[in-house]
Amino acid sequence: MRIFRKSFMIFVILFLISAAVLAEPFDCGSNGSDGALVFANPASAETILFDPTDTSIVGRELDTDHDGVYHFTSIEIPENITLRLRADKAGWAPLYWLCQDDVVVSGTIDLSGEPGHPAMVDEPGWLSIPGPGGGPGGWGNNRFLEISRHKGFPAGDRNSFLYPLTGGNGGDGPTDDFSGGGGGGGGALLLASNTIIILNGSIIANGGMGGEEMTDPPDPYYSSPGFQGEGGSLRFLAPAFTGTGIIQTEGYPIQYSYVRIESNNYLFTGTVQSGEFRSVALIPSATYILPPIESLPEFRVVSIGGVELPPKPEGNFEIPDIVLNTQEPVTIEIEAKNIPLGTKFQIFLWNQSEHVIELESSELAGTLALATATASCIIPNGYTRGFVYASWTN
Repeated sequence: MRIFRKSFMIFVILFLISAAVLAEPFDCGSNGSDGALVFANPASAETILFDPTDTSIVGRELDTDHDGVYHFTSIEIPENITLRLRADKAGWAPLYWLCQDDVVVSGTIDLSGEPGHPAMVDEPGWLSIPGPGGGPGGWGNNRFLEISRHKGFPAGDRNSFLYPLTGGNGGDGPTDDFSGGGGGGGGALLLASNTIIILNGSIIANGGMGGEEMTDPPDPYYSSPGFQGEGGSLRFLAPAFTGTGIIQTEGYPIQYSYVRIESNNYLFTGTVQSGEFRSVALIPSATYILPPIESLPEFRVVSIGGVELPPKPEGNFEIPDIVLNTQEPVTIEIEAKNIPLGTKFQIFLWNQSEHVIELESSELAGTLALATATASCIIPNGYTRGFVYASWTN
């Protein structure tokens, strides 16, 4: 009898705590300033490349302060819509979608990384674009052009709490004579609702597949495919989570991908495909949603050769972001915030004739609130695409 009474008392205590949690209201922090993210259901399937500055998508610009935090009133993705989230359009940082009312996903939200480039003889490889918050995939070897492969770019450390939120690392380019590029890392999304998330469609953040090998490489050389990028990170918070859809964060290696659902009314009967999946109680008083926005690291290339770059460069070979007319060395100016002083940036330039040019900037100097670094080189004739990267230890 004494043992039974002890067990009974423990059960009562747990029940009362659970009741208190269920009674506590949840506020994800959305102020509604981005309005409703709602699409009409088209007659045929349609893919929309999500760009917050493109006013044609929902009739207005979204996330006007460009901090990656969206304040929606409601979200509805109908079944014929695939909303494609790619880092070069949606932003390179993880995304936080906060919603005051219901989130209904009947279509697809896709934050997957792009596949790597195929193995090539006459052209240099190019890094693959990740999902927002993921790392780009590296490029493969090209023996004829004397281009050495590059490993995938890391997105940052992750943990099962997904705080801070980080996507998957990019896949590596292999070392064989002619090799495909690595796939981009899957992106990172936190999706929160004050009421309910209904997922009957799919939310995907897979690592991009590695680029294909050559079926008939020049004799006696070898060819190999690139490595797949890591799967991304998806975190959901809502008082209720239901539906019959698909959640997927697959990549290589499979264990480095994460899904976390925080809800007190978990009725989801769909499929979760991820390296690590956790379904836990939603405890508003202990829930960390946003990182300290004011201390997030950021940097941008301000100008090249004295010519200012637009705030959001497009980086495509059809319409250049800037035009230079000099054969003299030019200075590349970089501004940074909340990145440790002394950090150096790696700069990669892909040119149509000179192929890959790799530079290292000077050390960041100034203050943590605003610091600068520079690099100098001769920009060859023709179109040149650039990529800037930095890593540091906090």
